[in-house]
Amino acid sequence: MSDDIAEVRRITSSIINSKTGSANQPSEYILVPFNDPDYGPLTRTTDPDVFKRKINALTADGGGDIPEMCLSGLQLALTGSPPQTEIFVFTDADAKDLSLKSTVLALIERTKSSVSTS
Repeated sequence: MSDDIAEVRRITSSIINSKTGSANQPSEYILVPFNDPDYGPLTRTTDPDVFKRKINALTADGGGDIPEMCLSGLQLALTGSPPQTEIFVFTDADAKDLSLKSTVLALIERTKSSVSTS
């Protein structure tokens, strides 16, 4: 799992760096961590370096207890983000909370947000 988090750090840093200073730079960055049995809290910042520090502070605890609360985390991100947000979901596990799938899909459609998974 620590290799997975290292890869998330690498990918998010690359995404942020590619948009910083451009017309595509987000007005804010939002992080919602999730695992099992928890998700959140939502962290919001306008500073890409603060966001990178938050990503770098993520750790893996335990392991082997998949699936995780992915859709709960995504729902929190969608309800806490402005419309038309670009959202990236990084996980190595299936969703434990599949009962939220239709709610999350409706939120994506209503907010006109895009969600990329890895």
